[in-house]
Amino acid sequence: MKRSFSILIILSMLAFVLSGCSSTTSATSIKANWYTENSQENIVYINENLVYNVVYNAATDKNTTLDVEDFSGTYEMNFSSSSDFENYILTTKLTTSGKYVNSVTSSETPFHNDTVETETTFKSVKNKLKPIKSNKKYNGHSPLNSGEIELYQYEYDTVYEGSTATTTLISHSDNITNQSETKTFAKIDKTYTYFDNDQLFFAIRSLDLGESTSVSISSVIPIDEELKTISVKVTDDEPYVSFNLKDLGVKENNVVLTDDKNVRTIKTYIGLNATMTGATTTCYYAVKGDNYADYKARLIKMESPLPYDLGKMVYTISSVDYSELQP
Repeated sequence: MKRSFSILIILSMLAFVLSGCSSTTSATSIKANWYTENSQENIVYINENLVYNVVYNAATDKNTTLDVEDFSGTYEMNFSSSSDFENYILTTKLTTSGKYVNSVTSSETPFHNDTVETETTFKSVKNKLKPIKSNKKYNGHSPLNSGEIELYQYEYDTVYEGSTATTTLISHSDNITNQSETKTFAKIDKTYTYFDNDQLFFAIRSLDLGESTSVSISSVIPIDEELKTISVKVTDDEPYVSFNLKDLGVKENNVVLTDDKNVRTIKTYIGLNATMTGATTTCYYAVKGDNYADYKARLIKMESPLPYDLGKMVYTISSVDYSELQP
């Protein structure tokens, strides 16, 4: 059966799910926390490659007959300055393998090296990290309400000009009825600072995260064909969580850590502003603290909920390669 692009709103375990509600204030000042000197507003040389192990945690109370078994995954994020130092370039790749199992029919649908790849180009801190363009390619299996599993292959481009964003979705799957759709969004910066959706989890590194953080960000989500308002909040009474990178088996510049390296993080909740509360993505970003390593506001761990209460994917940092030219 052929389906429209709207069915892809469901997405699969290859997508970050953002939903929820909150009351927030408009955004926000930002800093280049990825540099040793974070007051740097212009772009100087930087190249950072982060790798995360991805595991699947099953839910105890699922709203589906599906299970996920034999899961494995990796997530890679590369952030660099462009060769002319005019822009930043962020690329990501999520790769997952495993199988869906229907607990009623006992049918199995394996998936091997399903991928989501993104590339986003954006400006300097001086220019508020404003996005210029992005591309996202999706090649993976998606569960449907019926319990069926289908393979979808599509991509979308977003181009920004001034306060306007234009998105184009292109299908590479025969099971999608309309093979191309384009939509334009105007005044995307009218209310809040805006980031590209595929830039979002990186851009949060630029915020001054603390116990009272509560900000809103605008972002175009092409698969929903909507301009969304996303909340970034710290709500726990004790939001600080420390990780020993040696215990996590982290490599730095291809060398496994053999000495303790403790990083302090702040537990941050990221979700869509909506009329009904829903699941949020939980992120642990490094923050400075006495007797803790300065880890340049990197994302250390992320817990991303899956559709149909299937559970969540947990991303944990495993490798850091980093070089910069200090001003």
